[in-house]
Amino acid sequence: MPARGRFWQKLSSGPFYVIDYDANPAKGLGKIDGVGKFVLQPQKIQPRIIPSKSLEKDELRELFGSMRDIARAKRTTYFGSTHFFNQTQALREKASVFRKQGKFMKDFTDNYSESTPLESFFPDYQMMNYEQLRTYFTWRTQVREGNFVDISLSYAFLYIYELLNNIGVATPQDGLNRLMAFWKVYRVHHESIDNTMFGWLRDYHVYYYTLKQPFKDFAKVNGLTDHYRKPTGTDGDFDLFCDISNYDIRRSIFYSAGNQKLFQECLCFVFERIRQTLCSVDNDFDSFAPFPTMQMVPWHPFEGALFCDWARQPDRQVVFSEREIYKCENEKWTVSAILKTETEQRFIGYIMKQTECVLRNITKFKGKISADVSKTIDHENVITLYKAGVSIEKLISNAVTEFYREMTKTVVTIDPSALSRIRQESLATQKKLTVPEQEEYAFPYPLPSAQSAMPPTPQKTVPYTAPAVPATPNAAPFSTLKAAFSETELQAIRMILRGDGDIKQFADANGVMLEVLIDGINEKAMDAIGDNLLDEEFMIYDDYTAKLTEYI
Repeated sequence: MPARGRFWQKLSSGPFYVIDYDANPAKGLGKIDGVGKFVLQPQKIQPRIIPSKSLEKDELRELFGSMRDIARAKRTTYFGSTHFFNQTQALREKASVFRKQGKFMKDFTDNYSESTPLESFFPDYQMMNYEQLRTYFTWRTQVREGNFVDISLSYAFLYIYELLNNIGVATPQDGLNRLMAFWKVYRVHHESIDNTMFGWLRDYHVYYYTLKQPFKDFAKVNGLTDHYRKPTGTDGDFDLFCDISNYDIRRSIFYSAGNQKLFQECLCFVFERIRQTLCSVDNDFDSFAPFPTMQMVPWHPFEGALFCDWARQPDRQVVFSEREIYKCENEKWTVSAILKTETEQRFIGYIMKQTECVLRNITKFKGKISADVSKTIDHENVITLYKAGVSIEKLISNAVTEFYREMTKTVVTIDPSALSRIRQESLATQKKLTVPEQEEYAFPYPLPSAQSAMPPTPQKTVPYTAPAVPATPNAAPFSTLKAAFSETELQAIRMILRGDGDIKQFADANGVMLEVLIDGINEKAMDAIGDNLLDEEFMIYDDYTAKLTEYI
């Protein structure tokens, strides 16, 4: 080996090192030769070339990062990992962060050429990645310009949350106008958005008290009156019954087929007959009042939305009806609420369903339903009737039959003053029809005697046979219905028939809302057999169980 040299030696760990051997004595080591030492060799670092487009993207990432820092600065229970936390408080803090981030991004516009979907409950900016943020803000830019492009439902709700929080609007009235303009167009693509919008529009008028129109006038101008409870004194009690009941007749095909007035008047008659019967069997029970207790309970606007209670609220009271009153005191809201028990819900629900069942039979309405009286046996009024030997089922059936008979009976009235005129007119008609008598005509030839008269020849009687009517072929509507169902809907129906699973979990597992799945099944059933298959409790009506089992 030369006195001074350099070579590469591969170490067992893998990397290469430069080992420099020097023949000169090392400091402090005397005359020992061959002492090795590690020498680091410098390497030139090449600068990375960044295109101008990447620079633009980095600026956007920096902007989105600044927005996310707003959430990072508020690390409370929402961002913590502790097992014990208040979910309601966490949601409110999330809404507070959402509004601050929304105000930060309120004027931002984008022109992203791609589109990335978003599927989430309570969507917010913090959960969205870079591509989703660019997709949303590009879509929002187009919506603000009046170009309503269809997009994932989660993006639509995110935009609605912004408007409910008055993000990007000049005034609450401006926010309401934008909200209505967007809803009227977007509900064409997604009808499910109506389930929350009706309630949020009402809350908007309660919370933002500086709007131009009272809520009653707003609902009338926009054709929304039928979606809100009517004032007590007309059929407001009926709407209250529907809110109490576990069976909502307003969604029945019988009720919506032009029988609203018939059912409402009949239900009032049934309730009155039950009250009279209860009073007759129990001297202490002097009234029948199915209305539960009303009291003021805490209220938070825009339930189900990501909303921050940001605006200062003066003390005031907002009255929609005698049973729907909102009060604000010291910036805390309360609302009149019905304290209803499960027993009360079942009792009112049975009365309404049994009334509809009897009306369907009397009017020969296509499609039959049945009401289960066993679900009401724990109600004190039903127990009182049973102890007196009165069946609640027969009581309702008799009351409905009596009401319908009285409503449909024909009443003939006669005006006595018109009898004289009718008599004179009939005499004049009789005189015109009278023919004067003719003189007896003399025959020139003698008539044949009785003996010479030939008896008529008897005619052979041939029995009449009605022509055969060809039998109408079976249209097999359930076969048509089966073909119309999707595979997911067929699986859901089979699951309900077997009763071996949770239909809600099944809908979630297949990426579809439960209400959308049930409505789709009922709509196809209406087209094929003219009636719904599933009731309010997602159970198949008894009349169709056998057919569905046979065909599906």
